[in-house]
This record gives sequence, structure tokens and C-alpha cells, in this order.
Amino acid sequence: MMLTGLRGSKAVLAIAAALLMAAADPAAAQQAASTRPGSFVLGVGGGYAATKTDCGDCGTGEDGSEGGDGATYDDVGFVSLAALWRVDPKAVAGAEVQFESSREDARVLYVMGTIRFHPWASRGLFLGAGFGMVQVRSRQSNPDGSDGTGTYRGIGLQYGIGWEFLKDKAISLAPYGAHYVSTLSSVTTRDTERANVIGNVWVAGLRVFFN
Repeated sequence: MMLTGLRGSKAVLAIAAALLMAAADPAAAQQAASTRPGSFVLGVGGGYAATKTDCGDCGTGEDGSEGGDGATYDDVGFVSLAALWRVDPKAVAGAEVQFESSREDARVLYVMGTIRFHPWASRGLFLGAGFGMVQVRSRQSNPDGSDGTGTYRGIGLQYGIGWEFLKDKAISLAPYGAHYVSTLSSVTTRDTERANVIGNVWVAGLRVFFN
């Protein structure tokens, strides 16, 4: 489980490194970006995420036994794509899609409305927030004993902080950290149904913005 997540995160970090090298082209980076309200910004990124999944009937430990918190933990990689529009010199807003590498028996997708706000228009520091849908696809056992897949949807939100280097250039780089929280009414993995599922994901990533 953990090795699978680590392999996924290494692959995503390799992609992010390639994006970083591509974005480091001095000729492109030195071009000024459009700062007009309504101008389009594309964000592509990836990184590492630590996840915790808990539920209302998970018990106090593994299989409901005493001595633990009943949650499951994973290390995963992720890739993200954001389509944004400039609101003013301090803010951009739009939509974000984030895919995670497989957790144990499950894969998670986020689709959110998002905003990035710079308290100071001339500095790279930014705060981010988003709200939208989370989708979980999990492997499960069918009544006839065969393997199947279930799809479950709920709501999620995220907030984070980062720094945009080469701000207001045609290509900029932004390392950032964020916390994603999601809730689903129930999820079935293999032959076990979990109710009131709460997901927490802490990410450390890098995005390249094409302004």
C-alpha cells in the first residue's frame, strides 16, 4: 500500500521536475504576462500527499478493536490542472481538477471551484481556497463473488498557502501546501461498507502557471 503510493508520488514529482525545467526557459520567463481582468491562466502541477480516511463506524482501532484511532493512512502522488481567469492584479479564480494515484482499493478525484489571492499585488505570497465535488472509485465484491467497482460522490473543500516565483511573467512557478477535507455518506471497499466517511489530505506540491 505505502510502496504503491510512494511509486506514484515519485512519478508525479518527476513530471513536476520536467515542468520546472521547461518553465525555466529564460526567454519565456522574462516575457510579461497579461494582467488584464479576464485574461486566462493555466496551472499544471503535481506533488506528494499524505492522506487519512476515517468514518463513523470504523471503531477505535483496526476492525473496531481497542487501541487505535480506526483510520487508514496512505502516501500518494497527485497531478492537478487548473483553468483560471484573472479577477484583478491580486486574484485569479476558476476551476481545478486533481487526480490522486491509487490508495488501497480506491482512487480519488477532486473537481472544485478555486481562488488564489495575493495580499500584495507585487509579491509572490498567496492564499488559496476551493469548494466542490469529490469522487471516489473503489474496488468491491459483487454479490456473485466477482470483483466490481463502485463510484461515490460527496463534497470537499481546500485551503492553502504558497509563493509564486516570477509573478506577472508569462511562466511562473509556485511551490505550495494545502489541506483538502472531504465527506461522503458511505463508501464500500471490497465487502465492507463504511458510513459517514471523512477524508483529510495534506499536499506539498509545485505548480507551473502559464499566464
